[in-house]
Amino acid sequence: MSPALPLAAGGLLLFVLALAVVRVLLRRRTAAMIERFGGSEIVMVSPGASFFGLESRGMGQVRGNGVLLLTSGQLCFEMLLPRRVFTIPLETVTGVQIVKSHLGKSRACPLLKVSFAGPAGPDSAAWALGNPEEWVGAISGRLP
Repeated sequence: MSPALPLAAGGLLLFVLALAVVRVLLRRRTAAMIERFGGSEIVMVSPGASFFGLESRGMGQVRGNGVLLLTSGQLCFEMLLPRRVFTIPLETVTGVQIVKSHLGKSRACPLLKVSFAGPAGPDSAAWALGNPEEWVGAISGRLP
């Protein structure tokens, strides 16, 4: 038996365990967010959304997976690691679109980009998620 085989098997096992831990964390975080926003009208939830960063923070940000949630009045994203929460009130949203990249980062799938008026001026955020067209429609339909 090749010495590389046990090493490869161990690496694969660690990868599978890491995926299982992330799935459990996403389920727990999704349930906690739904409970926290239970009094609001929850329109859409996307566990496993991949955050591409805030334009105002520049290109040096680390991407992160988490839960994206849309209510009747706000868009909220909670990243798993590092744990961060971003909330965008819908009255500050200035545009919603599908893009191919954000802050020089791209993926083989389209991204949901939300532009908004931030505390220091115009800003935007983007996510890779399973159904960006539905998110564009849901957010656009709730803008003032």
